[in-house]
Parts: sequence; C-alpha cells; structure tokens
Amino acid sequence: MMASVDGRIVVDRWPISPEGRRQYDLVHASYEPDGWICGRVTMEPFAGAVRGDAEVAREHAEVAREHAGGAPREDFRAAGGHDSFAFAVDASGRLAWESNDIEGDHVVVIFSERVSDDYLAFLRERGVSYLLAGARDVDLPLALEKIGARFGVRTLMLEGAGGSTAGCCATG
Repeated sequence: MMASVDGRIVVDRWPISPEGRRQYDLVHASYEPDGWICGRVTMEPFAGAVRGDAEVAREHAEVAREHAGGAPREDFRAAGGHDSFAFAVDASGRLAWESNDIEGDHVVVIFSERVSDDYLAFLRERGVSYLLAGARDVDLPLALEKIGARFGVRTLMLEGAGGSTAGCCATG
C-alpha cells in the first residue's frame, strides 16, 4: 500500500511520480508473486464498466428463485497459458469486464453464488475466468483454496484501498 502523509491511500488528483511507480514495482517484483488480488472498487477502472444497482438486484432475485437448493455451478478457466493473474473480489458481480487482461495479467473474478447465469455467460464470452466461492458473500478461505487448486497460485500480492470489506467476504 502507498499512503499520503495524512494516511490516505492513493486518491484522485494524487498522481504517483515516475520514481514512486518504480519503487512500487520493485517492491511488488521482490515478492515474485503469481498474481495480485483487489476488491471491486479498486478494480473498477480496469474493468471498463460497472453494472447498475437495479440490474444487479434484479439478477440476484432471479438467481435466488432459479438456484434455490440446486446443484452448484462450475468455476470457469478461460483457455490459454496464463502465467500471472489479477484476481478481483466482486461478490455481487458489479463489474462489466471489457477485457480479460490487465497489463499482461489474466483477469479472474471471484463471486458469490448470487450472480446470474447470464452474467457468467457474458464473462465467458470475453474470456474472463471466474470462481464461485460462497453463497451470499465471498468465502475468502474457499476462494484462496480454489485460486491455488485451479490456477497454481501460491503467492498473491494484496493490493488496493483501505475501504471497508463489510459485505465483501465471509472469513469464518
């Protein structure tokens, strides 16, 4: 994390200097991570678009009716030999990804089971991989287990802002 003198994490109108960016990249590389993981808000600029509240709420209601007590849905790994990954924790499926790549890192989204089949099809069409982990919120231990098992990731860099994770993840 990078913070300003007043303790805030990177905010609008606070550009990082070229030297600051080099230092950030050096620290990141020194851990030799297989990927990085952030929450939905941090990933919004990378996704390209955000789905509206009404659309997401309508889909959640439909999913609750269609999948109540049904068989679990499958995770999806897009074709290709991916060497590094950008994991986005987006419990409710708000991000409308336009690409499956962030600066060479393959995008993998982590959802709860509340997301619709139509939204999952939308992501498959774009080659965006995803993991379903948790019924209502993201079950972080399950998500991490799946990240290791399905993508061979052993080291992740946690990046992003210091905002609240309430409603994001169930860690119990």
